[in-house]
Amino acid sequence: MKRTTIAVLTFSMIFLITLSGNPAFGASKALTNESDFNAGDLPQGTLIVHDFIFKNTGSEPLTLKVTSCTCGGVKYETPSPIQPGKTDKIRVSIPTKYLKGGYKKDILVQTNDPEKKEIHFTIQANIKGAVSSAP
Repeated sequence: MKRTTIAVLTFSMIFLITLSGNPAFGASKALTNESDFNAGDLPQGTLIVHDFIFKNTGSEPLTLKVTSCTCGGVKYETPSPIQPGKTDKIRVSIPTKYLKGGYKKDILVQTNDPEKKEIHFTIQANIKGAVSSAP
């Protein structure tokens, strides 16, 4: 009986030590398909819309929060927590009405993934000014 109790306690301690050394156990895990998007050459006034895709490969819901500014009319649509095994997106919309030339927007997303607390994305474009001619 004493040997069985010692064996069970030893196994339990090893199991708990293994779990404590693995921060991803019982956690969300963010997997993304890309980190940069180049919209290319666009005429001024075009609305840039792009989806950054996330898959939760962990065992707990994944939460996402954009911490970048919304200056210049930039909008972000963030999903509800993404359940384990599911995929969703952050949709970024950027108006270019008042932009011209090279454009670059950095986007920072905070997650509850213990291995990826922050994920950085970039959107780039070259905005071509509207051509006008005076009579």
